[in-house]
Amino acid sequence: MLTLSFRKLLRDVYVVAGPELTHFYDAYAYLVTRKSTAILIDAGSGLATEKLFKNIINIEIEPRMVKYLVLTHGHYDHIGGAKKLKEKINCKVVMHQLDAEVLEKADAILSAADFYGESFEPCNVDLELTTEDKETLRLDSIIFEVLHIPGHTPGSIALYYESDQGQKVLFGGDLHGPFSSKWRSDIKQWKKSIEKLLKLDISLLCEGHNIVKKHPRKWIRDLLKNVIHIT
Repeated sequence: MLTLSFRKLLRDVYVVAGPELTHFYDAYAYLVTRKSTAILIDAGSGLATEKLFKNIINIEIEPRMVKYLVLTHGHYDHIGGAKKLKEKINCKVVMHQLDAEVLEKADAILSAADFYGESFEPCNVDLELTTEDKETLRLDSIIFEVLHIPGHTPGSIALYYESDQGQKVLFGGDLHGPFSSKWRSDIKQWKKSIEKLLKLDISLLCEGHNIVKKHPRKWIRDLLKNVIHIT
């Protein structure tokens, strides 16, 4: 049986973590690479960081190239491995200010770590995003348009990226939810965030738990029909 170590989505976009690649608790983590810079989007739970690290090496990316770790929101399956990765590859951590405290205090409830019966190490955020709408984030040779999309959590963000072959990629975090008052979810805000994303031209959706290549805007629109509440 062939064991996957990564998935190549585009020439400059890879999946390096997720249930079938690292650990069952891990959300998808994506690597964007261009010239001498690589950006990691989300960090997984931290329960299989060594495997994530090896997956990056298997792409033939040198660890020193991974200069930034951008976190889409403050949930355990996306941020639990941040401290280990920062120590391992000496990257800078980027996160929206409204979720940054969740990581810096390793808050078990706001991060939903308690939902998994796990804990994680606190980690300092080097660059706090403050946008209330959208802004351009230039990380060396890689440029993202950052959209603040509150709803799932207050500090949820999406990253809009044009690949080196012209594809429009949206890294969306957990657009699908679920939603809980324990995490400060807000359905009204989320619906506004979804409407904002539907204005974009999207070739590929790289969501936290879904990779959508066909009709990504329809997939996002259909989320409005299936709102998942936990508490």
